[in-house]
Amino acid sequence: MQTELGRIAELIEEAGAEKRTPLERKLESFGRVLVWAALGIVALLFGLGLFRGMKPFELFMTSISLAVAAVPEGLPAVVTVALSLACCACPSPRARSQAGAVETLGSNQRHLH
Repeated sequence: MQTELGRIAELIEEAGAEKRTPLERKLESFGRVLVWAALGIVALLFGLGLFRGMKPFELFMTSISLAVAAVPEGLPAVVTVALSLACCACPSPRARSQAGAVETLGSNQRHLH
């Protein structure tokens, strides 16, 4: 992009490319493990139901219900509440006021020892 608008568009695109924190990456991988575990359990229950002679449509509907219920859509909210409560439990008011700094340090890739 050789125009001024093109350069501005590139700068906006670069600024919008947000890096994820380690906590976000861990939550995503944990959610992925939960989804695969739930799918495995649902498949096992479907197979056991077929083995017992249950109707396939009834098993299908039950399996879909279980799979949808197992998706961890509330996981980020639960983690946020847990971290907030842990921060409030800090004995030092100074530690509570520096929660943003702690999050920033946690998102760094290299830590000084």
